[in-house]
Amino acid sequence: MDRQQWVDRFERKYDEVPIARGITTNGKAVIEVFVSESGSWTLIVTGPQGRTCLVASGEAWEGITPPSHGRDRGVRDTGSEE
Repeated sequence: MDRQQWVDRFERKYDEVPIARGITTNGKAVIEVFVSESGSWTLIVTGPQGRTCLVASGEAWEGITPPSHGRDRGVRDTGSEE
């Protein structure tokens, strides 16, 4: 199937929408993650010719917010100068 057919199927059948996308290191493919409010998820890869393959799918997706530069990594700003 082409990418749009997969996207339509994820939305129609599983209520999944895209939440993340990235280009592979060699620039020859795009990786996308689709997630539903119920926690189902699907990972696809699309090559330069437009062919899309389903890589993995599952349930219990949990989004994680990356920490900001130094904060939330155990470094605390106490507000006082020593």
